Amino acid sequence: QEDSPVFHLSSPVMEIPVTGNEVLLELFAKALSLNLFAQQTRGATIAMAEDIGQIMLCFMQEKNNCDEHRFEAIMEGFYETVQDVRQKLEDIAIDSSGKKNSGAPDIGVFV
Repeated sequence: QEDSPVFHLSSPVMEIPVTGNEVLLELFAKALSLNLFAQQTRGATIAMAEDIGQIMLCFMQEKNNCDEHRFEAIMEGFYETVQDVRQKLEDIAIDSSGKKNSGAPDIGVFV
């Protein structure tokens, strides 16, 4: 909303794999550990969008504390963080053929 004091960024990281409980448990444990204190996610949060079957990366920023240079840095950092988180989670979610399958677009930012 235009009158909101914040803006949100979100991007799919990967599809929630259809796999055994042990792999899902390991995947979600890794996602939670990456979320700890938001240090490895650069202030973003890893979340599950169950309705679309995706693991997402989400970020919120106050508008009044964001000029054009800060916005550019946020976008660059968010892109890099999506790639980093995706790589760390894909290492766990390898399908039976042995290849990585994120099932998510390269990057998609929804503001």
